[in-house]
Amino acid sequence: MAESATFNKTLTDPILNSATAVPGFDVVAGHLYGTTPSDYPLARSKGKEVWMTEHYTDSTSDANDWTKAMPVALELHNSMVANYSAYVWWYIRRPYGLLTEDGNVSKRGYIMAQFAKYVRPGAVRVAATEKPYADVFVTAYKNTAGKLVVVAINNGTSQRQLQLQVGSAAPGFTKYRTTATDNTGYAGQYTVTGGVATAWIDPGSVNTFVSQ
Repeated sequence: MAESATFNKTLTDPILNSATAVPGFDVVAGHLYGTTPSDYPLARSKGKEVWMTEHYTDSTSDANDWTKAMPVALELHNSMVANYSAYVWWYIRRPYGLLTEDGNVSKRGYIMAQFAKYVRPGAVRVAATEKPYADVFVTAYKNTAGKLVVVAINNGTSQRQLQLQVGSAAPGFTKYRTTATDNTGYAGQYTVTGGVATAWIDPGSVNTFVSQ
């Protein structure tokens, strides 16, 4: 409930605050039309998951236009920071979708894959420095087997250095990357030395580091 177009909390707050209604549902859902992702402490305090169940960033441009695809990465990042447990894109197969009309994965689809392919059901988000630079956005996750996944978006025009400080949690990371020319491609190995792996991320890129 209540799946409003604008994630309208005035519709869901009374239900969450109702002792009669609150046991009867598991998920608070909403869409992102006309609004942006935001945390919902009341829902979390009641033990409810928060799902974003419909949105698309732009229906007027080609899904393979890289400059128009990067906002998908930022919206996914912001949804994770807002503690959403699900993000559902509207219309998978469209000229602006995750698949284009010919059935091929688009740049927007590969960007989503940087999250969805590696952050699987059962994983939890763990603490990470969200903005190590003004133009870099980072979230981190741990799956049920203890493997770490870090997603780092470089929305700027300069190469940036990341310090993945993980202690003894991982011996190293494999990086996968989507850019204007790469599609979730292998992008190198990074060894953890003294609890830290040092990596570089290119401008205009979405990067996923998966612990080995």
